[in-house]
Amino acid sequence: MSEGHRFKIEHIRESNPVMIIARSLGTMDFSVGENSTLGGCKLLKFLDQPRSTRADGTQDPKVFAFCLADNADRKKLSVGAELEFVP
Repeated sequence: MSEGHRFKIEHIRESNPVMIIARSLGTMDFSVGENSTLGGCKLLKFLDQPRSTRADGTQDPKVFAFCLADNADRKKLSVGAELEFVP
């Protein structure tokens, strides 16, 4: 994964832990590790691809789900924000 990988938040699920649904704005070659962050917010070592579909009904492979390590970081994030992912 190259540095400067960015995501755009499409949805924030108010759950425990808080889940961030975001669209990759670059390469999809990345993984979530012990110290990964999104927009400076620490992430749990969790990555999923939710069932997100394009207009033609096919799955959108650029949408990912991340979970915040600290639910208090939720207040730092907003839908539409473009954030840097650090592995």
